[in-house]
Amino acid sequence: MGTAMNFSFRGLLRRKVSKWRIALKIIRRSATLFALGIWLNTAWGPVELDKLRIPGVLQRFSLTYLFLALMVTVFARVDDSQKAKQLSPFRDILLYWPEWFLNFALLAVHIGITFALPVPGCPTGYLGPGGISEGGQYYNCTGGAAQYVDKMVLGESHLYQHPTIKEDYKTKIPFDPEGILGIPTSIFLCFLGLQVS
Repeated sequence: MGTAMNFSFRGLLRRKVSKWRIALKIIRRSATLFALGIWLNTAWGPVELDKLRIPGVLQRFSLTYLFLALMVTVFARVDDSQKAKQLSPFRDILLYWPEWFLNFALLAVHIGITFALPVPGCPTGYLGPGGISEGGQYYNCTGGAAQYVDKMVLGESHLYQHPTIKEDYKTKIPFDPEGILGIPTSIFLCFLGLQVS
């Protein structure tokens, strides 16, 4: 995704395509990918809308792409003005410091929520599987803050109802491995890939 995105946006900017048109294209592409993910969640049989699983792999890809592509568009440079300078080994950081700042801020929010958000009935910062793990001490704490955020934002009925963790650890609550709190880390990892492309 990184290399193609990098060259694609630079090419569009060189052809004088406005950033607004590029942004609209990004939003349309992201919405299409998100909708395709929702459609795939419903393709295996009849689904009640009040129990439709919202998170998914394609949904995460779409939101990751949306954030990164808009960020690249906003801060895009047509040419690399640091090529001939002495600091050229550091140009990926110097030229793109706003993107680095945004990504580290996203990572800080992720870490802050994961380790500081109080989850009712669970220890703060718990990341375990819950259920019978640790002698059943944290039975309904599967996923900690990640599960709690998904439940509060999307509702329990819109999460993955049959994760593998339910069988392995005899948990009773739904847990979505593609939940909301994983999006900032996906964005950061894709951003690192974009930087090396």
